[in-house]
Amino acid sequence: MKFLFIFFSISLCFTKSLSAEQIQTLYLSDEHIFTLEKNGSQQNFFSDLFLIAAQKIDREIEIKRMPWKRAQKIIQQTTGGAIAPLTRTKEREPHYHWLHPLFPLRISYFTIKQTSPAISSLQEARQKRIGVKRGTFSEQIGARHQIPLAQLNSISSSEQILKLLEHGRIDAWLVWDLVAYRLNGALQSPLNLERGFGELLGTMYFATSLDVSEDERKLWSNAFTQTIEEGHLERLFINYFGVSYSHAKSKKGPL
Repeated sequence: MKFLFIFFSISLCFTKSLSAEQIQTLYLSDEHIFTLEKNGSQQNFFSDLFLIAAQKIDREIEIKRMPWKRAQKIIQQTTGGAIAPLTRTKEREPHYHWLHPLFPLRISYFTIKQTSPAISSLQEARQKRIGVKRGTFSEQIGARHQIPLAQLNSISSSEQILKLLEHGRIDAWLVWDLVAYRLNGALQSPLNLERGFGELLGTMYFATSLDVSEDERKLWSNAFTQTIEEGHLERLFINYFGVSYSHAKSKKGPL
């Protein structure tokens, strides 16, 4: 009887250890730019991509959406977790395994093509009226780019920035490219935006908690490579953001 108890305990510990090495839960931001309403339900860009990869290795994954800061905190305290999209930085290296690169995080200056030429340099940007969304990293980047305070307009919403840009109250919008694509594309009459000078802030990844094994990460990485080669990332980019993946990776150009 004692032998059976010890055997059961060892088996249970082994099962927990094995499951902890596998990805079980995907943590996502609840930010609306990554979601679409379809047939009465909310879909998410990253969960769509992750689930396609999961099918290739016959896995079922739990999806949890929440505020972004909370998601990052939870995955560092849990096991069997994945998270997206996370920018790879030196500060984050000790806290995550990096599963697969997704696309660049680039912040750019957007203008309306018919009324203002694309901004080609920081020197040019410093002479323009620049709109940024209040409370976002765009404010910090604008200050780092040394945009004069009198020229840097902190505005409460991206929708308001688009209106000000349309009516000539500001000259350019400093914003993460994907935000510009998504919000402008959602307008009934999208503006003819042109992307000008930009700064690459890093590469966005699917990442995992530290307990996920190397073999597990390789398995998923191969699944993502196959998923991307089959064109699923390109299709999702067009569906969610209205632009191709190849354009999102390019350094500049019109929408």
